[in-house]
Amino acid sequence: MPLPPRLGPPLPELPPPAPQLSQVPQAVEAIEVIDLTGVSDDEDEDEDRDNWEDVADVVDLTNLPSDDDKDDANDSNEELDGLPLNYTIPNLRPRRHALVDSPPLAGQTCSRRAARVPARVPVRRDICELCARVVRWGPGYLVTKHHLYPQEITRKYPDRYTQAERGAVALLCRPCHDACHRAHSNRILADFYFSVDLLKADPHVQAHIRTMQRATTPELIARHGDGVHVRRRKERRRAAMTVKQRKVASRYMLRKTASRVTVPRPSPPPPPPPPPPGVRRSARLLAKSMGGRSEVPVIVIEDEDEDMQDAVIHVDPKETENEGAQDIVSQEELLALEARGEYIPL
Repeated sequence: MPLPPRLGPPLPELPPPAPQLSQVPQAVEAIEVIDLTGVSDDEDEDEDRDNWEDVADVVDLTNLPSDDDKDDANDSNEELDGLPLNYTIPNLRPRRHALVDSPPLAGQTCSRRAARVPARVPVRRDICELCARVVRWGPGYLVTKHHLYPQEITRKYPDRYTQAERGAVALLCRPCHDACHRAHSNRILADFYFSVDLLKADPHVQAHIRTMQRATTPELIARHGDGVHVRRRKERRRAAMTVKQRKVASRYMLRKTASRVTVPRPSPPPPPPPPPPGVRRSARLLAKSMGGRSEVPVIVIEDEDEDMQDAVIHVDPKETENEGAQDIVSQEELLALEARGEYIPL
């Protein structure tokens, strides 16, 4: 006999649905406006006592500004002027810009394989970019690097040009390179002819290109010479300077070695000492007064008390007319005068 199914606990009954009321505008409660500031007059209160206003909320009139509040606001503004404040810039677009206090995020990093420089395209260095001629009509005459921005201008104004502009060059043959610099100055080349297309648009360069394209190899050799490359000229000049420097160095070493071997010259003799301060007449004047004689002159210094000359020469003025005779003093008299301090040997 099958068992009857088990019945669970009875489910709670749901409340009946509430009847839907039609949306009828409800009347707003009337609220009295209370003046707590004491600004209004009594007469107005008496007249408007029976009048009521319908407002949504209670209006608080206690926050009305007063004279004291204005003073406090001014004081607070003066205090805030000295404080650093953060202001929002209203001109920024919120979708593109945002003021965030978090640190900046690192950008995307590329792999090492993706950051490699692509392989350089091989360029023929024997073709001029202006006249399009293969430069083979001169021994060693290769193309030269024409700086589209001349080095004179880039060195004078280093901040005006970028690194790529300073290194921009065009491969030109020597006649085309000379024609470009003959047609315009470095300043005009840097300002108006800083590419190969601009150089080709110049009428002077166009005339030179037509001349180069019509000319034959013998004509170019006769017009521009054998075409020795500038690098070869520099090498020849450097070799010549090296030989010259070797010669100068060898001469210097020879002079230095000779100065070491030779005996130094003797130093010149010291100058004679100055004469004593008591001598009034020099030996040269005495020798002239002697007339070329070899006798020793005598200078006699008299005492200061006597009214005589300071130095007297024993010369008889009467005998000067007759042969200019002069008294000759013996050696004993000289010694006696020297002992008394009246004779000074010269």
